[in-house]
Amino acid sequence: MILQFLYRDVDIADADNTAIQLSLRHIPFHNTYMQYGAAKFNHGNILLTAVATDLEGEQMYHLYLIRVGNSTVTELTSWPDTESARVLGASVHAAVVEFDTHTGQPPQRSAYSSDEDYIAAWDTFRLENGVTELRLYDLNDGTYHVLADSKADGYAYSVDPHLTYDGRLLYQLGDELWLYDLSDGTASLQLKQTNVVNYFILDSRIFTITRNGEDGYAFYCTDIGGKTVPLSNDGYTDYLRFTPTWETASYFVGIYESNSGYYQISKADFCAGNYKSAALLSTWE
Repeated sequence: MILQFLYRDVDIADADNTAIQLSLRHIPFHNTYMQYGAAKFNHGNILLTAVATDLEGEQMYHLYLIRVGNSTVTELTSWPDTESARVLGASVHAAVVEFDTHTGQPPQRSAYSSDEDYIAAWDTFRLENGVTELRLYDLNDGTYHVLADSKADGYAYSVDPHLTYDGRLLYQLGDELWLYDLSDGTASLQLKQTNVVNYFILDSRIFTITRNGEDGYAFYCTDIGGKTVPLSNDGYTDYLRFTPTWETASYFVGIYESNSGYYQISKADFCAGNYKSAALLSTWE
């Protein structure tokens, strides 16, 4: 399969966990069209998810490893549209992929008289047989092993994209949050917390959101290897008022309330809940 890629020049030395956008030109190949997707750029490797659609509309997804240094392209894995995968991060030699798959024989469309019944059967099947795996891929030979899964280990996914930092992966097993070092394969327990509904890592700190019964949500910050302290969130308990999307040495940049555009706030003011200091950085067009 011939693939053509366009990507922006970036400083590889400064691109530890930078998400960049690629374009995969639409190229017909044996009546199949490859369509572009977003990509992760880590340590000189581009991990690209693309979708192949045949003339009957059937789709297969593919995960490619692109070595920027020598422009080689290797397919790591593929999966049907009944499954899904998300690249969480990578080191020079390894990548971690969150994979939603299932056990057992899935429903077949021919066994159902309507699309509604077929969709309902899939919903029931996923509930009973679905499993989310953390797969650790060896980028040298393409093999992988399962680091943890939702059934055997109590892995709980986070919807936040900021799950790797400085070559380490943050993940939840039951009431425990762990850091896995992608370079040496060691894991360390960071904290125990109940009712966690979301988590992410920025600024060498772990941020968690917990459900607090009828009182809404509570928000916390934990230094790596340190203590957990509550975030005031300016007294709000229904949502995190400022959502960081990236960071500089001194500031978080992100979304403030439902305001249009990106805002910046000092890390000290964010942790103190002093959101009034958030300043508009750029507007959305």
